[in-house]
Amino acid sequence: MKNLYNISRLNIKLLILSVASLISPRSKMILVAKASIKNLLMHVSMQKNYKKSKKINYKNLFYHRSPMPSQSFLEKHYKEGYSYYKIRDKPQNVSVREINQLDHILNSKKNFNFKDKEILNFGAGHGGFSILTSFLGARVTEIDTTDYDSKCFNRNITRFSDFLNVQDKKFDLIYASHTLEHLTDMPSVLQMFKKISHDNTFYYFETPNGKLDVNKENVFHTYFYFKEFFEKIFLQNENRSDHFLNIVYKERDGKIVDKESDDLVTFTNHSLNTDF
Repeated sequence: MKNLYNISRLNIKLLILSVASLISPRSKMILVAKASIKNLLMHVSMQKNYKKSKKINYKNLFYHRSPMPSQSFLEKHYKEGYSYYKIRDKPQNVSVREINQLDHILNSKKNFNFKDKEILNFGAGHGGFSILTSFLGARVTEIDTTDYDSKCFNRNITRFSDFLNVQDKKFDLIYASHTLEHLTDMPSVLQMFKKISHDNTFYYFETPNGKLDVNKENVFHTYFYFKEFFEKIFLQNENRSDHFLNIVYKERDGKIVDKESDDLVTFTNHSLNTDF
């Protein structure tokens, strides 16, 4: 009964905000508030669907949900729940996390220069990393199911809803931040990453640490990755002295730590191995 009461309250708030958005259609505050309530309502809906969902351990590399939710079900959430990402007209679209990630790459001493590089931002969301790297001279392609109104901060940034428009391109950096844990068919995505990479493509992946995340009730996560998974999917080439594989734990404040912590960060230019 309490749950139904909360849902009713959320729907009333959403109705009020919808009316307010008619009066002030450009208010970012109203858009964010609406998206937050839609997010909560979608969370309740997904919890109902996940009541019988199991988490299956795959070769001690990751857990995955079974049954896996459909792609259309998840896309409905991302299009509705994150509708405020459609507006790219405020500098706050760049998050502290994305600034820390860029700092990590630039200070890694791996000689990655963003000038004139082709960057893929997979699961771009609000596109903060795209904005930062485009300012450094990169040409950025985003893949995300959510569209946006390109009012500004869109220089050298192109967005598509799927891989169809990029499958013949080659990228210098493939970046996926807190995206891989939301996939419904992770092997197919890795196959596509492999297809659009070249001999020295850099990868920057950040995901929750699956060994900790699997015990949390985050209904939007479908995969829960271990450090061993990222060690497995990047083949080491003994004949390339310039190759590197850097996998570290990171805390939510952006601090890199040696102990098991919240997030896993993988930065490498090893070849991608899709046989696992």
